[in-house]
Formats: sequence, C-alpha cells, structure tokens
Amino acid sequence: MKIDIKNQKEAEDIILALNSGKYFCECPCGCGDDINLKNANLFYDTNFTPEGLSAKDLANKIIKIEQNKLKSKRTYRAGNTKSVNAGFLLEKMITKMDDFINLGYKHEDCRSLFNPIDFMIFKGLSKEGKVNEIIFTEVKSGTARLNEHQKQIKDVIDRNRVLFDTYK
Repeated sequence: MKIDIKNQKEAEDIILALNSGKYFCECPCGCGDDINLKNANLFYDTNFTPEGLSAKDLANKIIKIEQNKLKSKRTYRAGNTKSVNAGFLLEKMITKMDDFINLGYKHEDCRSLFNPIDFMIFKGLSKEGKVNEIIFTEVKSGTARLNEHQKQIKDVIDRNRVLFDTYK
C-alpha cells in the first residue's frame, strides 16, 4: 500500500502532539478510567511502534489458534480472563488483519465503537469516496455469542428501524 506523504506527515505531527502527555481519553473497555495518550503506543497506518507490532503479531497468533480450534471442532470453555483479554486486544487490531481484509473490508472504512457493537464499516468510503453500505460488525471468536443488547441491535437493524438524525 502506498502512503500519501502529506497524510503521513500530518499523522506523525498529530501523534507527536498526542504523545506530549497533555491528552487523555476514556478507556475503551468501559471502566471509566482515563488513559494518557502518551502511553497508548499510537501509530499511523502500517507504521507500527515496536509494542504495536508485537501486539499485532500476538493478535495474528490468536486468530490462527482460534481458527485451528474451530477446525478441530473441539469444545472450549469461554469466559476466562485470558480469552477475554485476548479478545479485547483482537477487537482493537482486527481491521488490520488479513483475515478481516480478505472479507472485502478496508481498514480505512472501519470506525471503532467497541461497545455495544465493535465496528461500523462505511463500505466504499475510502476507495470510491462514497458510502455504498453501512455494516454493523461485532467480533466474536470460538463459541462466543451475541449478548442481549447486541441481539436487540441486530433485531432493530433487521426490522429497518435505523434512522439518521442531525443535532444542531
């Protein structure tokens, strides 16, 4: 993938500012804690920090392990701390993974929500400059299932009860 130098420079400037220690965000897990963005290992596109590259490698390994588990049709216990933490990490990185991209989705079209639904995908936005579809996407692995709120959201979408509103 060719990176537009202007965009890369702008992204590097933004990341440099965010790494100053002056900026915080709310933890995406929903615990309510603030995270200093200088500790977030921010990166642009495929320009990973060493920590980000290590996390990406770990996430790729997790994907392969989960795929092998599904192929062998074994029964696995869900809900332990390691699988929850690995799943949370995977959710953050999945839009850069080959398995996700091979589904026809572009990382640049994905917007992270994490709760109650992991992503909204604005299909076509980055390549064509227009949105052809909006896809609500929830990441699950192993035997994990939609929770009650996620089922309700899916039902609302299935019944075409999705609206657009502008707030001024």
